[in-house]
Amino acid sequence: MSVNEYELIVIGGGIIGASCGWHWVNATNADVLILEKDQPASKATGRSAGHLNTYASHKFPSAIREYCIEFYQELSCRHDEITIHHDQDYVLAHSSEGADRLHRLTEAHPDTFTYLDSDNLQTTDVPFNTVETTAALTFDRALHSDPYSLTTAMLSEFRSAGGTLKLDSVTDINTDGDRFLVNTTDGTYRSEYLVNATGAWSTQTNSMLDISLPIKARTSQIAILKPDRQLDIPMFHCPDLGLYGRQELGDDVLIGGGTSSFIPDPNGFSTTVSESFLVHVSESSDRIANSLRDARVAESWAGRCTSTPDRNPLVGSTSLSDYYICAGFNGAGVARAPFAGKLVTELILDQDLSFQPEPYAPSRFNEADDFKVKSHSTDW
Repeated sequence: MSVNEYELIVIGGGIIGASCGWHWVNATNADVLILEKDQPASKATGRSAGHLNTYASHKFPSAIREYCIEFYQELSCRHDEITIHHDQDYVLAHSSEGADRLHRLTEAHPDTFTYLDSDNLQTTDVPFNTVETTAALTFDRALHSDPYSLTTAMLSEFRSAGGTLKLDSVTDINTDGDRFLVNTTDGTYRSEYLVNATGAWSTQTNSMLDISLPIKARTSQIAILKPDRQLDIPMFHCPDLGLYGRQELGDDVLIGGGTSSFIPDPNGFSTTVSESFLVHVSESSDRIANSLRDARVAESWAGRCTSTPDRNPLVGSTSLSDYYICAGFNGAGVARAPFAGKLVTELILDQDLSFQPEPYAPSRFNEADDFKVKSHSTDW
């Protein structure tokens, strides 16, 4: 049996895996293989909202935020199919406690956010329900794009630079001395380094090497509303309601979020949204904006995200030498993919690091750590 040799194998062809492969081929001439069992960006990546920068980005250091934005802007300049949409992000409170949270957040980041109390909202021309909204803050650098186009553009450049992408399902992983043997449906591949970028399947991939890390797959749900009138609504986040949204091309409005639930088996996961989510969207739409009162659901889908106990991703080496993981982005995988690919490449090559690795190191957790999954849309 012939074994194909690579310096690095990345398992997972979503936007995280694409970024890992892209950064590797742009840092070294060593051979790299990305293995994807279906089509690239066909799982969590393709079903995400594609937010690149929102008010919640303040939770990551500025060096990470700015690198990711610059990376995507430069990628879009090289690919006409990529459009990066600039927007304003409104964070809306629907309770007195929520208003207090927004006020404290603005005080902590006065150069980033602008706070609007209920009186300001009544006298400001905003397209939201100012009766239901108790306060808001605004963030002026919101960005979003199509995650499928971003992923395919990275993979196109990855292949042009000499990287290999194979559509093949991993069945088992073993060690062979200081090498990894990755067995697939169609063959066997050997590498010195291995990166797990399988998202919701990260735990299953880890188990092939007897690695245990606190990472769980959870649901993420999106509905597309079709209003009965012409709209002009900016991006919005409603943590009190557990929802976020933005206007799509035309007048359609994307609304995502809702209650998350643990996914024990990603393979058996249904991409159909729950009835309770659709009811929640219907009941909340009018509280967000009067213009959404009679909007109907035109389309909906559910996707998979991954979470960790502290809601920071796992990016770095594991207890098994030369085995790395990039997962647990809690819905921010598209926004933070460039950072993940760059950091893991620098760690493998023992280069000077562009970012502090400690907050994302898998070693910060014990194997037995347990936690309850939570939707990022309820975060302040």
